[in-house]
Amino acid sequence: MSESGAKKRRAAPVQKPQRIEGLEPVDLSIYDQPDKVEAPKRPKDPKQPPKSKGAVRNVGIALAVVGLAVCVVSLPVGLIFVAIGAYRVAKAGDIYDAAVARYEQQISDYVDWLDEVNAK
Repeated sequence: MSESGAKKRRAAPVQKPQRIEGLEPVDLSIYDQPDKVEAPKRPKDPKQPPKSKGAVRNVGIALAVVGLAVCVVSLPVGLIFVAIGAYRVAKAGDIYDAAVARYEQQISDYVDWLDEVNAK
């Protein structure tokens, strides 16, 4: 049997790195440790609440009207829209108050985060 024309190459011997006199080894273990001080996590951007209770009620009325129109094509889907619209009309004040409270909390969290970042 003959080889395919190429001679087998020998791997070059691996040389150990030579120690240079006068230099000390560097301890790299500090790079393996996570930073002890972490930046505070940025809160979500605040989402604007509805403009008024009337705006929430108007969306509910619109959903109910669309639901009645959809009832012509699909009664179950239309009734779902009517139910959601009626709920929004009935609970417009509560929905609005909850949205405003959530917005104020998000603003407070954002201000606290800014204070914490600027303190460092």
